[in-house]
Amino acid sequence: MSSYFFYEGGGKEDYDSFSDNDKIKYRETFKEILLKKFTNDLDKIFDNWVSIPKLGVLKITEPRFTPIFFEAEACYAFGSFLSTIALCAIASERLCMDLILKSKIELDGKTLTEKEIDDLNQSEMIKLLESWNIINEETEKSLWKINTTRIKYIHPKNVPKVNPEEFDFIDVKDMKAMKEDAKKTLIQFKTVLMEVFGIKR
Repeated sequence: MSSYFFYEGGGKEDYDSFSDNDKIKYRETFKEILLKKFTNDLDKIFDNWVSIPKLGVLKITEPRFTPIFFEAEACYAFGSFLSTIALCAIASERLCMDLILKSKIELDGKTLTEKEIDDLNQSEMIKLLESWNIINEETEKSLWKINTTRIKYIHPKNVPKVNPEEFDFIDVKDMKAMKEDAKKTLIQFKTVLMEVFGIKR
């Protein structure tokens, strides 16, 4: 059973059709491929991990966004840079939602409900947090950068609507650029957490 089979496909449907012996071979071959890849990439994974600047110990256990952020760090170490950017963006959106909800922000004399907050996009939430002085200027800038990077890679058709002079259209195959943007996004969100929760460096 060649390793190409795994890259070609070979999901549940194929597995279910195998004989018991072939299922054992399939499992062992799959484990060998993963182990070989993991072993070959160990130095790269380590180098990625230690390249993330230590900005302070995050003693935050908010289940809505911190587990996502820690997963983003792991994705960066394993070279999943696009996933890193997406997860940091998701975590930052959840943080903004929590800040708005806990601050009991009012519009037209009425406190925003959780449903109304859910309907806001990230740009609207950042503007709202800034206008009510819930976040400082540094946090606002970091949140905008995270959001812009998210749009750049995940919604490239919307780039001209954001700030077209800041960057060219990105080639997702340009791993060097994506890696650098992923690291910046990690640092930006970690900085946001530290500023919001008053964690000293």
